[in-house]
Amino acid sequence: MTPIRSVLLTTACLTLLVPSLGRACINDTDTVEFELKNMNLLAEIEKSKGHREKGRLIGELVIRAAAGRFERYPKKYYEMRIQRLNADPDLDPYDADDLAVAYDRIGDSKSAIRVIRASLAQRQGKKEEMYRFHANYGTFLAHDWLKSGAKKSDVSQLDEAAKQIELGLKIQPDAHFGRERVQLQLLRYLSARTRGKEDRPLFDFLANSLTRDEIAIGLCGLVMMGAAYESPDVFATIAQCRPFVSNSGTTVARYRAAELLKTRKPFSEIVDPEIDRLVADKVLHAEKTEGSKLYVRIRKNGEAVHQQRMKYMFNRLDKGEHPDSDEYFWTDWKEPAYPVIHQTSYNERMMFQQTLVALGTAGLMLLATGFYVRERIVTRSKAKLPIK
Repeated sequence: MTPIRSVLLTTACLTLLVPSLGRACINDTDTVEFELKNMNLLAEIEKSKGHREKGRLIGELVIRAAAGRFERYPKKYYEMRIQRLNADPDLDPYDADDLAVAYDRIGDSKSAIRVIRASLAQRQGKKEEMYRFHANYGTFLAHDWLKSGAKKSDVSQLDEAAKQIELGLKIQPDAHFGRERVQLQLLRYLSARTRGKEDRPLFDFLANSLTRDEIAIGLCGLVMMGAAYESPDVFATIAQCRPFVSNSGTTVARYRAAELLKTRKPFSEIVDPEIDRLVADKVLHAEKTEGSKLYVRIRKNGEAVHQQRMKYMFNRLDKGEHPDSDEYFWTDWKEPAYPVIHQTSYNERMMFQQTLVALGTAGLMLLATGFYVRERIVTRSKAKLPIK
């Protein structure tokens, strides 16, 4: 194990800000770094009370996910990690996790499965290491099934993937981000659809066993730590999680889903008239609504930061430097601030609309009363005039 990763793991273990949020389905060094960088927001969500506050915080998480404001790495980053670890004859389970995940990240799920299986003997009797085995192995099996054509004849592999995730959850029931509970249900959903036994939209299926805040947080985890950034189904499902997602959060989720649907097909039916309308528009951002302006703003910010970060990494990777072996790799990187966004919760929006209706109704009543009083005065004045 490298000294740098040892420090990260020790820091993560000592950090108790989010005791009920464990690690995510894919477990490697980068997962630990992600936890440390996002610990404050996760802690706030965990401690929040009431729909309004939780909706605002989860909305912030959704906006980050839709904007692409999370760490993504180039293929070369993983290839260098693979080269370094394959040269080490004495890999421990943490090294095996890093190597297997790196293979999976470059699309070689079969090598990921081979590596993770080979590490099983070293993990026996160690709960944390067995948890990481089940979480990673289940994820690799699912990815391999999808890459192999998602065939109905091989759906038993998907069922085994779900079984492995479930075994991991038995060891750590409150896995980080709520991602594994959502991933387990997602695998069961894909299995049922593949067998022709499920035709409901994804949200309806998930809502049978999970709360809306669990769905939103878990799916954001799949986006930011998994491979769901390009999934229209995931963002369309997040958009249905109000009031546990702010109005701004549901808006950007819909725009992201619509943007993806212009070039990708969903794996389930998406029932959302607003998304249908956005998809039908020839130019997605042509309308100058507040929602459109917000989405354009955060997407530009997310893409700009991503490109800056990629340039920073390539400048160093091309010199043979890598965060695994160079503790100063990120020293000169300054993370740009997140855009300041005023968020309104679904409940606040409804209250505002109800207030407008109430004020409008009151105004009409006052106007009607004024006309009535005026007519009465005029009528009485006419009655008092002398008859000629």
